[in-house]
Amino acid sequence: MGLDFVALDFETANRSHASACAVGAVRVRDGRVIDDYFTLIRPGEGLDEFEPANVRVHGITAAAVEASPRWTEVYPSLRAFIGNDVVVGHNAAFDMSVLMNTCGANDLDLPELSTLCTLQLARASLKVASYSLPWVVEHLDLPAFDHHDPLSDARSSALVLIALATSAGAETVTDLSQELRVPLVPTWTERDDVM
Repeated sequence: MGLDFVALDFETANRSHASACAVGAVRVRDGRVIDDYFTLIRPGEGLDEFEPANVRVHGITAAAVEASPRWTEVYPSLRAFIGNDVVVGHNAAFDMSVLMNTCGANDLDLPELSTLCTLQLARASLKVASYSLPWVVEHLDLPAFDHHDPLSDARSSALVLIALATSAGAETVTDLSQELRVPLVPTWTERDDVM
């Protein structure tokens, strides 16, 4: 078992965390990016207003997703892409909230996943003026990227984790989590409420 995980990034149409309008993911095996996944998403009815502030951030408009699949079509292939991997993201709490809320809004079973946040890992191991993804990428001398493009953000998050693991001498995501004392966080599911 090596440094294996999937990095994930979402963009939303508006303030609702159930309004996913794009997702990017990259698969890492043995510390190398080997595959990626990207799609625009047409948010469901009632969640499909593209607020100007969100559009300014990511540049995705209602017109851009007009012919895109709905979440119910996207989710099975994204879930298969993730498989049983740990899901990594920069501010992973946001991306996991979008994943869970979009599933909930579409009456889909919530996935049971473990997550690790590169923002928290960076805070635990680096001294930088800002821990936003562009600052961390620049500090680690990683390739420049198109911030708020979900596939580009996912790839950069993956490269950040790989760089931090290399620096810490960690051979797995679990090793890195333990070394930097940043916990792997399980997703919440309905089953958690009945236990």
